[in-house]
Amino acid sequence: ASFADPQQIGHSPGSLDLVRLSTENVVLAWTEVEHGHYVIRAGPAAFAGRRPATLLSDARGQAVLADLAAGSAGEAVALWKSAPPRGNGFDLQRTELWAARVFIEPHDRLAHQAPDEIAPSGPNADPSVAVDPADDNAVAVWRTLGAHRDVEYAVGLGAAGYRPTPIAGAVKTTSAGTHWLRIS
Repeated sequence: ASFADPQQIGHSPGSLDLVRLSTENVVLAWTEVEHGHYVIRAGPAAFAGRRPATLLSDARGQAVLADLAAGSAGEAVALWKSAPPRGNGFDLQRTELWAARVFIEPHDRLAHQAPDEIAPSGPNADPSVAVDPADDNAVAVWRTLGAHRDVEYAVGLGAAGYRPTPIAGAVKTTSAGTHWLRIS
């Protein structure tokens, strides 16, 4: 993507990211400008230059990618900031946070679940996301600025169809014989 960005909003940290999925595929997500709006696009990295990318954010709004994290079920979670425009930039005192799970479907086509609002409009800054490998729940964290400076977080649900690996039962020890750890 190449676009005019005199205020460097689309070049902020996190506005371009890629992750390797548990399926060994790689997802690339980035911020670009379309019709005067910042939007978030994503695609399989192997085909990002040859196939149309998938639009994740609302094409009528303003959005900048903040983070991208791989999940346990062959998917990733994209997190972005969205705010009403202030001239050619963002009003950082009214930033919403949004997230969507993305995954690669057969024939290397990127699909995504409907975006969820993670934090309402406010002075939200420095958002980041991670995925818990034990249950595939996404955890987003950010700072709030202004009069009440806090660290906020939100925990999302795991991916549809995710089945955690059952924990193996405890190994029973016996009083006779060689301990199982000493067998080589």
